[in-house]
Amino acid sequence: MEIYLSKFLPVFVYPLGLGLVMAILAGLLISRFRVAGRALLWGAVTLLWVASTPVFSDYLRSTLEWRHLPLALEGYPRADAIVVLGGMVQGAEPPRVEREFSDAVDRLLHAAALGADHQRFAEAGARLWGIDLTERAVEHTRRRLTELGFESRLSTGDAERLEFDDESFDYVYSWGVLHHSPDTRGAIAEVYRVLRKGGVARVMIYHKWSLVGLMLWVRYGLLGLRPWMTLDQVYGRYLESPGTKAYSRREARELYLPV
Repeated sequence: MEIYLSKFLPVFVYPLGLGLVMAILAGLLISRFRVAGRALLWGAVTLLWVASTPVFSDYLRSTLEWRHLPLALEGYPRADAIVVLGGMVQGAEPPRVEREFSDAVDRLLHAAALGADHQRFAEAGARLWGIDLTERAVEHTRRRLTELGFESRLSTGDAERLEFDDESFDYVYSWGVLHHSPDTRGAIAEVYRVLRKGGVARVMIYHKWSLVGLMLWVRYGLLGLRPWMTLDQVYGRYLESPGTKAYSRREARELYLPV
């Protein structure tokens, strides 16, 4: 693995990294140099609080994005190939899990979303069914697959009430979807119901004890003067859509117990 200092060092100049460095230094100094340690600690807290305010954070974002403002779809050039320099949908190196199908995989159910993973399944030769809660996502995926010459049976649907018979699929795939459902356990029960005996389900849900969760708690809990906020409350209010959930490993194991 290669580490580029030009990418690594700027992290400690951004408010979060700089604030953490200041807090660590304060912890090291405060026992012997109490005044300097306290001043550094208060400086770190102040920096993080200022950086979390909408005015300051919007300014930082604008300094990064002002040269590359979003374009309407019609404004993008048409070409035989487009090289994406950021925001990859999968790693460049194998193994790619979605290609690892056995001959027994005959039917596959997948959340349609924007169609990137759906496309990879189609390229692997799977017989595809795809659902999404919104017609917009379904149409986007349908158009994407059509332009690439692939087929999938796409429709709108509710993950908590799948309109498929029991044991319909060899493989069920959901990436970062079911933790947004009001009834995540019910949605997982539906995965078990439509999965054939001996089938495989690959489902990604958010991990509770993550750096993202910690940063959100620092911003909206600690610096928002609400340190009593739980991580569940932080995820549900401030991460993506309202009601988003995240799970510890123990909670995830309990969630996936057969129901």
